[in-house]
Amino acid sequence: MSQKKVDFIINNTYFLKDVLLNNKHLRTKLYKLIKTEVKSEKEVVKEKVPHYWGNPLKEQLDE
Repeated sequence: MSQKKVDFIINNTYFLKDVLLNNKHLRTKLYKLIKTEVKSEKEVVKEKVPHYWGNPLKEQLDE
């Protein structure tokens, strides 16, 4: 990752942190959004992993 991208991410993270610390409504909204995203991601991964990737760690242990 380039230094420019890293700086951009860091600057925006601090900006977002300030906004969230000062705005309870936004913070709650974002947490709810993150929670639902994480939940849906886990479900998707759970469905896909056995079909497509298997378990690489288990395969290594079997060898």
